[in-house]
Amino acid sequence: MNHLLSTVSSARIARPTSSLARVIAFYVEDLGLSHLGGFTDHNGYSGCFVGIDGASWHIEFTQHEHHTPTPTVEDLLVLYMPRASVAALADHMVSTGHEPIDHPNPYWAGTDAVTFVDHDGYPIVFCPED
Repeated sequence: MNHLLSTVSSARIARPTSSLARVIAFYVEDLGLSHLGGFTDHNGYSGCFVGIDGASWHIEFTQHEHHTPTPTVEDLLVLYMPRASVAALADHMVSTGHEPIDHPNPYWAGTDAVTFVDHDGYPIVFCPED
């Protein structure tokens, strides 16, 4: 059955948020992803899409007055990139007021990954691929 998954052409990661404005500030203004679109009051939900222009994936954040995010330290978004990019991005995030955290899973420290947390408490890991 795994061969059927080889036909997947794109992916969306969907997460609830307590504030679309803060999502855009963190993921677009600070992290540097693109704001790819969004929607307002669709059956009580508003949302935005962030990602990399032309990539086959994006993150959808939705806000609803009756749903609150409940992330754990294992609800990771892991972005793999060259080691030099991890260091540069980590420096950039610190310069915008974000401090890295020590992830409790020792695997990430062993890979020299750097972890930050967004305003809702979701960890984002920048992991060297080389």
